Amino acid sequence: MRKKLFLVSLVSMIAAWVLGQNLVLAKDLFKGKKSFVDEFNGPELEAGWTWTDPTSSCSYNFTDNPGHLRIQVPSSDYGLWPFTNKNAPRITREVTGSFVVETKVDYSPQYNFEGAGILVFSDLQNYIHLQRQYNRGMPRVQTINFFGVSNGIWWVHQPSLEFPATTTYLKLTRVGDYFVAKSSADGKNWEFLAVVKKPMPKAIQLGLIVYDVRGQPENINGSYADFDYFKLAPVKVGEVISQIVKEIAP
Repeated sequence: MRKKLFLVSLVSMIAAWVLGQNLVLAKDLFKGKKSFVDEFNGPELEAGWTWTDPTSSCSYNFTDNPGHLRIQVPSSDYGLWPFTNKNAPRITREVTGSFVVETKVDYSPQYNFEGAGILVFSDLQNYIHLQRQYNRGMPRVQTINFFGVSNGIWWVHQPSLEFPATTTYLKLTRVGDYFVAKSSADGKNWEFLAVVKKPMPKAIQLGLIVYDVRGQPENINGSYADFDYFKLAPVKVGEVISQIVKEIAP
């Protein structure tokens, strides 16, 4: 019964939002530009990307694993975390309107709160993570986590999704202020994680992030993640609603 009520409420809210936008979502995608795909063949970042490294001590390259973007952090304390630090390395590009973004990342976190994945960023008071993460001391250790900060208040979707595989596919869809998170081990069979409503401006920075949020004294070698691609595409509202119905309905 709760699932049904939630489903009806969710679909109604999204439908109301669409009507309020006069059904112009398709024209509202990244200022009318076409889909974007980066397969990270190097030797440099493609035009439109911005590399952010607040401490000037992290790095990225296309040579350690050809055909991949490797983002690496040193030994400790690189995060985007409202209570401690906000210095995680990331690449981002401006995106306006609704979208669906997908990436594939090879990542094997070994220490607590190491993570890598997709970042939606407005400012240091408003951002969203969808990522592969290590959570020591919790029921699920190797997980997919969906969390962020809205108006300076930290939030996290519970429960996280147990995910032992090293290769991870992540997909995040935005429809207005709604964000739908999914993950996959093969890029074909997608598992629904959550849908949340988090107000964001139309123009945001979207990209990839790696961090060690609290810093682990035993992690003397740092950590890295290899991203295989970044795919950005238009979103069709009807398909998003049907996907949510399929995943949530009993």
